[in-house]
Amino acid sequence: RGVMGKHSKNAGGKGAEAPTYAERQMFGYGTHRERLGKDALLPFDHCSLTLSPLEDPVCTPEGVLYSRAAILENLLNQKRRLKRKATQEDAKKKEELVAKAAEEQAHAAKRLKRFEQTNFGGGGATNDDDGGGAGKPSKLAGIFWLPSQAPDQSDERKTEAAASKKETTTCPITGKKLRLKDLIDVRFTRVPESQQEEVQQFMCPVSRDIFGPTSKLVLLRPTGDVLLESSYNTAVKPEASYRGVPIQETDVITLKAGRNTGFAHANNVEASKSYMVGRGSGLADLRGQGGSAPSRFALSM
Repeated sequence: RGVMGKHSKNAGGKGAEAPTYAERQMFGYGTHRERLGKDALLPFDHCSLTLSPLEDPVCTPEGVLYSRAAILENLLNQKRRLKRKATQEDAKKKEELVAKAAEEQAHAAKRLKRFEQTNFGGGGATNDDDGGGAGKPSKLAGIFWLPSQAPDQSDERKTEAAASKKETTTCPITGKKLRLKDLIDVRFTRVPESQQEEVQQFMCPVSRDIFGPTSKLVLLRPTGDVLLESSYNTAVKPEASYRGVPIQETDVITLKAGRNTGFAHANNVEASKSYMVGRGSGLADLRGQGGSAPSRFALSM
């Protein structure tokens, strides 16, 4: 009887060429995951555009930190691109209007010609568009309820939709609407020089704890101070004020930790990718119908 399993016995049957689960795993099918190291995560005090330490930091309403010069340059480039696009669209609209006017003029000339032929030429109403020539009566004349005779409003609807959807500058990371006046000044509290290490460090102004890679930080919009989330919950939130400035829950912005560096997205520290046809060379033969020689599906990756 041999040692082969049922799957191998049925491999020659039509429609039974699919590999087993173990063979699919060895060939690279499915979803593969890998946990990323700390080097793939952006430190809290680095710009999301330049990936370098923050200089004159600002924050978006979604909690993304940028260096002021970097985000201003990005928004300016976006405005220039949108202006060029608007100019091109205006020129295209003008060309369409000129072409439409010429088409309407041609139709008016045809209608005038049919009118003259009907009233003065004695040939009756004609339909030049159907290629019937003079003297052929128009079968569609006066049938205004037919779809082909109705005015075309698709262009007007497209124009209205484009006018209602006005493009604006967006955040490079989140893709949400971002304007210059939406940026919020950020003020970090530096660690005293006597406690400083080789690298620049910041701390919570309330608890005096030094910020670390895993610290959960919040920004107070009215003052621009950055605090630990635990310090805000215990000291600021119950009093609803900080240094005499009223603080509401809507004024608190949670800063994005472990922001995107190109290797890790947002706060995810695990990367995954799905393969529908496997990561192999693609040279393996189908077993059974049309198969040649032994199967090579069991190649280990």
